[in-house]
Amino acid sequence: MSDAPDRPAEAPVSSPATIPPARSLRLWPGVVIVILELTAVFVPSWVAPATFAQFMAMFWGPMIASALLAVWWMFRSRVDWGDKFLVLSAAVLGGAATTYLVDKTVPFGLLLYGLPTVTTVWVAWLLVTSPLVWTWRRNGLCAAILLSWGYFTLVRFDGTYGELQSQMSWRWMPTAEQKFLAAKPNAPTPAAEAAAEPLMLSEGDWPGFRGPERNSRLDGVTINADWAAKPPPLVWKQRIGPGWGSFAVVGDRLFTQEQRGENEAVVCYSAADGAELWVHNDAVRFEEVVAGAGPRATPTFAEGRLFAFGAKGLLNCLDAATGAKIWSRDVAAETKAATPQWGFSSSPLVAGDVVVVLPAGPDDHTLAAYDAATGEPRWNAAKGVYSYSSPQMLTVAGVPQVLSMSDQGLDAVDAATGKALWRYAWALPAGMGRIVQPYVDGDRILVGTGQGIGSKLIQVSHSETGWSTTDVWESKDLKPYYNDFVVLDGHAYGFDHNLFACVKWADGKRVWKKGRYGFGQVLLVADQKLLVVLTETGEAVLVSATPDGHVELGRFQAIEGKTWNHPVIVRGRLFVRNGEEMACYDVTP
Repeated sequence: MSDAPDRPAEAPVSSPATIPPARSLRLWPGVVIVILELTAVFVPSWVAPATFAQFMAMFWGPMIASALLAVWWMFRSRVDWGDKFLVLSAAVLGGAATTYLVDKTVPFGLLLYGLPTVTTVWVAWLLVTSPLVWTWRRNGLCAAILLSWGYFTLVRFDGTYGELQSQMSWRWMPTAEQKFLAAKPNAPTPAAEAAAEPLMLSEGDWPGFRGPERNSRLDGVTINADWAAKPPPLVWKQRIGPGWGSFAVVGDRLFTQEQRGENEAVVCYSAADGAELWVHNDAVRFEEVVAGAGPRATPTFAEGRLFAFGAKGLLNCLDAATGAKIWSRDVAAETKAATPQWGFSSSPLVAGDVVVVLPAGPDDHTLAAYDAATGEPRWNAAKGVYSYSSPQMLTVAGVPQVLSMSDQGLDAVDAATGKALWRYAWALPAGMGRIVQPYVDGDRILVGTGQGIGSKLIQVSHSETGWSTTDVWESKDLKPYYNDFVVLDGHAYGFDHNLFACVKWADGKRVWKKGRYGFGQVLLVADQKLLVVLTETGEAVLVSATPDGHVELGRFQAIEGKTWNHPVIVRGRLFVRNGEEMACYDVTP
């Protein structure tokens, strides 16, 4: 035996790669922060879709969570200071570099989608790699953060749906507009020959936005009422340039607006086969991230002329038969109206000998009227400064007048002079604008506002002493955002957020609410008590217009892509379009 004294056994020496942080990682605060962040991002889209609250939660939630995550990481995570600065530097510098490398459509999306992705990956990586040695966890975390940012350099945002769900594509894939332009012949469409007589309206024509009365109502018309057994056959379908207006239909001609590269185009198509008959181009391009490129308004036909209002405020008067320009005005410049966030969206209104648009300019320039024949300015009126609605000529309490919806409420003016008749004040928070059209029945007017606000029925009175307005009811059972409603037999049918609903005209109470059509549009076939709903995803759905309950009578996929445009039915043909396609279907009985 050795006579050496007993000594305690030496501890094994660890390699530097296996040495953990000075103290164990405190991860639970990061987990809580990410859970709260994802709650702020996703829960409002379920409980309050398309509301200001949802947007603010999606906007501020990731930024606040990212700040809290940085505080936790630097001061409460128990990680060594060198590792703290290394990982935080990867996150900050990676984000900064990404903003310079992404597609032009992405930067704002980095706030809404990039930050939640990076913070979630950050915490998730630390959770799933807990068995690994710290060096691998730390280095892998830096790589995961950089890869998360890097993903956004590879994609393009193609807009969002109504509930703010993003549409993304690989940035090298052609857009729908590029596919449309690539498929067009290189030679421009020849100018139409001068017509012997100007085009004139005839019975059954659809002269502009939502029809003759701008109420999306068809009277004296019968269509196929059983789409389940006999889906409407396709007549023709083809690509179209991006745009969010609808069609004016006169005789065998379709008129609409679309974006074609750097040109904003007013286009005339053949209703029979979709062939292009003439095109008028202006060197204007408007685009924004949510909806994408293209003009927003629907052209208006009157007395052989076509009036089109572009997304940057250019008002054209064209010969409807040939497309030849008669006159043009830069309404935005003349009214000092800044281009709204989503573009000028007012469809022109022809009232007597004036054409009226709604640029929502300052200093009583909400409405702008021009001489329909010469384009000379006639009058300006109203005080709203934010609106995507269109002026509407209606008879209220027996008096014809022009109504306009804005962030300040509802204004009524005389069509010939612009003289103010009355105003119903209903102000919105700053930055919010109204979109849908009012509906008038005698001396009562139904007005609606989205983003969780609701609808009101107001009574308008007229006497020798002047005009007055009073509230009949206010309801949150119908909250139309940019989806117009229709009225039949004492009931209003339309979109309450993203669900289709029926409410009573008398008191605004909900009768039923069913039908997940996204943020689509509706057309009423009054004689048959039918509703043609064009969903946000391009499906055409036939619904019974009855307060007894929601009854579908058939559906089919009409066009592909996000669809916010109003459907049109003229002489047994259903015309639909969105920012990618347009199509015609036979809906004769």
